[in-house]
Amino acid sequence: SIGYGMSAHVVCAKTVEEARAKAEALEEHGRKARYNRSSISGLAAGLVGTPELIAERIARYEEHGLGLMLFQFNPMEEGLERFVTEILPLLR
Repeated sequence: SIGYGMSAHVVCAKTVEEARAKAEALEEHGRKARYNRSSISGLAAGLVGTPELIAERIARYEEHGLGLMLFQFNPMEEGLERFVTEILPLLR
């Protein structure tokens, strides 16, 4: 059977406002040059916000049949650490 997957950029912060500001900065970077556009392509998934909001949205994607999510973070190491410690526990 064929499943569904998606690539998503995760922008997590303590407040939604702070996360949105980070996402806007990332979008601005993406607009500067064509080769930067891949850095913003995953923002359309809507995984921008607090750990709770992001976990809720991931759970909704899963409820609707999404079986694979490929995550991007900026900066990568810091974002991945935050995902593992603050978001992943909310999904278990």
